[in-house]
Amino acid sequence: MASDPFQEKRRTFEQVNLLAMHLEKATKEDNQTFWKLFAAHAASGKFDNLEPFKGLVMAVSVRHERESVGKSLTGVRFSPQFDDFMMTLAAISPRGAHFFRETFAGRSLRSQRDIRAKNSMQLTDGLSVINFEQISSILKTLDYSGPLAVGSDQTVCLKSLRVHNGFLVGAQGGDIKFDSEEQLKSLTQDIVKSQNFCSKLRAYTIQVPLPGIPTYVVALLASKDKESSTDIVETHTKFVKMCDKSGMKILSLASDGAATKLSAQMDLTKISDAHLTFVRPKYNINIKLPLIGNPPRPLVGVQDPKHARKTCVNQILSGA
Repeated sequence: MASDPFQEKRRTFEQVNLLAMHLEKATKEDNQTFWKLFAAHAASGKFDNLEPFKGLVMAVSVRHERESVGKSLTGVRFSPQFDDFMMTLAAISPRGAHFFRETFAGRSLRSQRDIRAKNSMQLTDGLSVINFEQISSILKTLDYSGPLAVGSDQTVCLKSLRVHNGFLVGAQGGDIKFDSEEQLKSLTQDIVKSQNFCSKLRAYTIQVPLPGIPTYVVALLASKDKESSTDIVETHTKFVKMCDKSGMKILSLASDGAATKLSAQMDLTKISDAHLTFVRPKYNINIKLPLIGNPPRPLVGVQDPKHARKTCVNQILSGA
């Protein structure tokens, strides 16, 4: 059947009239007007650059359709952009992501964990070669082979013990493997008696000094409650050597202004026999940088800008 020219023109003018209206104004009128206007704006491509939002609308629509006919939500597919949004939200706040999913739609936290495990996105415990090789492969896909900046700091975690894949998780020093229920009971009693719970995690991150590239977490270590500078240097040395083995060129290693961490950075100069030195006797300046790797490259110990600024302000106010 041939289309009616009059009806075609009427629909065209109706669409034009809807696009001439403002969505904000429509929210103050009845719902029917708003949704007609919203559909017209969506059909005209007004939301094409909002991929996560489009994915959210699709996910909510599919959820409502399935639930209205009594179907489960198993196997629902989400747009990649909306999936990335949910992954990021869960990394920031798992409870926030759970509340968002219950209110609207999205992948469950368990499903996200399964995807990370399947795609090798999960961190292996400790300073693992797998983590370093994974970051190295990402840098290769970015076609980046330049210098990298490393950051390291401790963060507080909740003291608790749990079992995961044959390991006891939550003790200082990292996961502990056990082979029997009796051994697990003995390990748990020893940790509780000695109060050897892990209360702090040491994080190592790698940053590409270019815009638009995120910071990569390479390791999360169950560190000691009170680390000495010797402990920190030992961990730093292992980290730098594993970076070199994975083909990553570390230029700087940053930390905050804690005394033990600054002392550890001073001790880093002793991990190599070759050094790059800058000496100005007149101004009492003597800078010594260790040369590490093959070929040897300088490793600069720095304080992160925010802590450095705070340190400078405090020194001025204290008169030091």
